[in-house]
Amino acid sequence: MIALEKPNQQNEINQPVDQNTVRRRGTGLRGYNPAKAFKGYTLFTPLTGQGEIYLIDIEGNLVHEWKLPYAPGLYAYFLPNGNLFYNGKTVENPPRFSAWQNFKGGVVAEVDPSGKIVWEYQHPDHHHDARRLKNGNTIILAIEKVPAELVPKIQGGVPNSEVNGTDIYSDVLYEVTPTNEIVWTWHAHEHLDPETDIITKIVQWFSFLPLPQSNSDCYVR
Repeated sequence: MIALEKPNQQNEINQPVDQNTVRRRGTGLRGYNPAKAFKGYTLFTPLTGQGEIYLIDIEGNLVHEWKLPYAPGLYAYFLPNGNLFYNGKTVENPPRFSAWQNFKGGVVAEVDPSGKIVWEYQHPDHHHDARRLKNGNTIILAIEKVPAELVPKIQGGVPNSEVNGTDIYSDVLYEVTPTNEIVWTWHAHEHLDPETDIITKIVQWFSFLPLPQSNSDCYVR
């Protein structure tokens, strides 16, 4: 009898990654080229989840997980102290416009490794992203209505797509202290010229997607 060698699944995985995405369908580790891949970790959450967050290593092994009371927004980061900085989503019924639920946030939280929320800030207009600053404050990205007197002057976009027939939204930044006090605000509409800043076929006149990373204490001054 000839003894057949059992295939080494790890060796099979440690090959140049098949570039055919159809053959890579499935879950779990689907390809790994150790000569090319960065030896780091991946932080992710299912977009349709209810607050489950996973940290896996380069081989797809679960290293840590969190279970939070908020469904995921669109971005999360690790802070220098090892805590998780999480943009979550709160419910708004009905949504203020049809696409709002796709990118709405509503809550920003700092979470320790045990899953305990050690800081939380909620704002109904928050969307997509927020960032912790070097000074300990947090920049919150939100939307606001463009002043009514400015709306007729804005050019471009999709005709008759204004929310409720009259409203146009643009971005606003809030700098929030650890005690949840807003100490600085930046309104996008105050820095745009309706004569020259003509919008494309989107709802908002201006948008940060996402907030840029920076070593400074604020992103825009």
